[in-house]
Amino acid sequence: MTSINLVVESDLDEVIVKKIIEYVNGTPDVVYGKNGKKEIKKNLSAFNAAAISSPWIVLVDLDEGENQDDCVFHFCRTWLPDPSPKMCFRAAVHESEAWLLADREKMSLFLGIPIASITSTPETIPYPKEYLVNLARESKFQKIKDDIIPMNGSGRVSGRAYNSRMIEYVTRYWRIESARDTSESLDRCIKCLDKILN
Repeated sequence: MTSINLVVESDLDEVIVKKIIEYVNGTPDVVYGKNGKKEIKKNLSAFNAAAISSPWIVLVDLDEGENQDDCVFHFCRTWLPDPSPKMCFRAAVHESEAWLLADREKMSLFLGIPIASITSTPETIPYPKEYLVNLARESKFQKIKDDIIPMNGSGRVSGRAYNSRMIEYVTRYWRIESARDTSESLDRCIKCLDKILN
């Protein structure tokens, strides 16, 4: 299997992208980034140069407030006008949590909420992470609430164990095949990886 270097914003994104790479029969290689979007943008030209000879995937969240196809295209072209042949540069709409929400059945099972509570159009949500945290408030599992919902007055968007819970969800529950049917940006990411691997 072909090795693919990956560049991501966070630990959660790393787990998501590694699962996607394995889904397309690739092998995750060296991980770069994990210090937010600004660092990725600063080093993007170097990653792109490396992608002349070996496969790379770079995943960032789309800027808030943008959700149309032309905005995604403009965003990607602004950041990387001339991607190398083996570069897969993708933007999750609007955050990678939308890709996780796209598997509604497994997310409802994981959170312990009715499937009807979860949107069927996750890419229309400006802040999917905040949306997911609010879904957890409906959970029948107290431990889910304790881990995902921030404490009152903490000033945090999510609970202290949010990342570990979402990583658990990705590794044990999330089905890419189901999620790509609902999330167009996920489907495009998968097709992009297929292209640079073949």
